[in-house]
Amino acid sequence: MWININYLVLRGLFVYYGEEKELYKKLRSELLETVCLNWEKSGYFYENYIRGEGAFSYPFNGWTSLISIIYHEDY
Repeated sequence: MWININYLVLRGLFVYYGEEKELYKKLRSELLETVCLNWEKSGYFYENYIRGEGAFSYPFNGWTSLISIIYHEDY
């Protein structure tokens, strides 16, 4: 799972498909949970996540920093 791609999907759902809130809420919730649980467990952000586990390039604060925009819904 790449945070930057998920951000683009979430932004598109939020801006253009406001009536499709269930898909948006589910994707956003799972994304936040995955990143936050990995942060709590390891203290790192990762480049991507595979099956809920952080993978590759840590500490990685590049596009994973988009999680703060996703959290605040500041699209």
